[in-house]
Amino acid sequence: MNCIKKIGFALLALMMMASTLSCGSDDSGASSKQTLLYKISLGQGVTLNNVNFRDADGNFVSVLNPGGSTWTKSIEVERPFEGTLDFNITNTSDTPKTFEYTISIGSESGTGGGFINPGVTASQGGGFDFD
Repeated sequence: MNCIKKIGFALLALMMMASTLSCGSDDSGASSKQTLLYKISLGQGVTLNNVNFRDADGNFVSVLNPGGSTWTKSIEVERPFEGTLDFNITNTSDTPKTFEYTISIGSESGTGGGFINPGVTASQGGGFDFD
């Protein structure tokens, strides 16, 4: 009889632990990940030489010679996350040209930009913390 009481107590303890673990987890199935968007826009005559950005694991990824006047990359991240975007551009035209970049999650964003003079190669970019 004493053995049955011990087994019963052990089973009760296991059931309570399982119940606690089950109640403590997020059963909603909702993901806490959000889409982070990196975007670079360049004026006509500005060449995008390379791009470095932070991926979802926090590692830096390099893209060489991406070309085009617009470059975008979307990744799924969990908050908090520090989005970082660095890039190198060259103005091959005869006049100053504009450039801009955005790092965003939904309506929150960090932006930057400016002008690049003719014949100049420049490194630009920055970071933004999403808490």
